[in-house]
Formats: sequence, C-alpha cells, structure tokens
Amino acid sequence: MKKWQKICGIVTFGVIGICELLLWFGVYLDLKYIVEPYDISVVVERMYLRIDSLSFALWLNYFIALAIFICLWWKDYKLTMSNINRLKKTLQNLGVANSAFHNPRKNY
Repeated sequence: MKKWQKICGIVTFGVIGICELLLWFGVYLDLKYIVEPYDISVVVERMYLRIDSLSFALWLNYFIALAIFICLWWKDYKLTMSNINRLKKTLQNLGVANSAFHNPRKNY
C-alpha cells in the first residue's frame, strides 16, 4: 500500500469508529429516556435485544474490515500476472471463468 492509502485508511477507520460509538451511545440514551419511562417490559426487552444484536453486528463488521485492512497493510499484496493466472485457473476449476471473463477470440 502507498503511504497516502495507509493514512486515508487510518483516518477513515478512526472517523467510522467514532461515529459508531456516538450512534451506540445515542441509541442507549434514547432507550433509557424514551422507551423505558413507559414501563412496558415486553417492549423494553425487545428493544434492548434488538439494539444489542445490531450493535454486535455493527462492531463485528467494523473489526472484520479493520482486520482486512491490516492484512493488506502487512502483506502489501501486488496483483501480478502469476497471481491473475492462478486466480483464473481456480475459477475455471470451479466452472465460473467460462462465462464471467472476457474471451479474447470473441469480437465485440
């Protein structure tokens, strides 16, 4: 990765992380002061359950994307012709490459 890509990635993940934290805290404040005062236990339980599952999915998605970014940073993977050919062979073995890739013999 180039230096500007690394800097942009760090800044982007920082901003996304701060926004997710603010959203997470905001939702819990809304639940505490808007839903809980009505004291309907079924509604309160369901809201907390949904918010907990959504927040788990949100953080899981964030950390998976962060892990992929870190792996790309460390590996500094470059797409070379040998890698492209190996990918094409793998896709041909799976039966995907015949219809998905450009056929050089066919004129468009």
